[in-house]
Amino acid sequence: MFKAGVFLASIILHIAAGAGPPKEIKSGFVKNVSNFEEFMAESNGKSKSFLLVNCLSSVNCSGVEEQFKTICSEKKEYACFSSILPDKLAVEKSFKNLTVEWTPYLVYFNGGQEVCAFERECTLGDNNYISNGIQAAMNCSTLGVEKGKGAPKPK
Repeated sequence: MFKAGVFLASIILHIAAGAGPPKEIKSGFVKNVSNFEEFMAESNGKSKSFLLVNCLSSVNCSGVEEQFKTICSEKKEYACFSSILPDKLAVEKSFKNLTVEWTPYLVYFNGGQEVCAFERECTLGDNNYISNGIQAAMNCSTLGVEKGKGAPKPK
């Protein structure tokens, strides 16, 4: 938790200095939110969808996934996958028809729980199954996510 605080503080300092995010975050940036409601609320009215991946193995994620599923079921504007996707290939297979760019995040919940997520603009109106957004959970390590660093975009 201390390291996460220092890392977030360094980002704030970098941004305040006008230098942009730290160099180690090459394809995304970090957010610090208190819970899933706050994270998901950012998308309201903005036509966003999220590919949410599970917490890093080194972090205690008790209750996080269940909370995510609950919010999925309550947010009727989103279509949700409730199953865990085991690897990057499964993600690629699930999204094989999507030709979109994903913006990666490393999200800190309560300053400690780490979740990486991918965000994209919702522009797929020709497929009713996914036109309102997709969320899926999987293990961060399969995407090469390192603690304190941004996540790579799925290829």
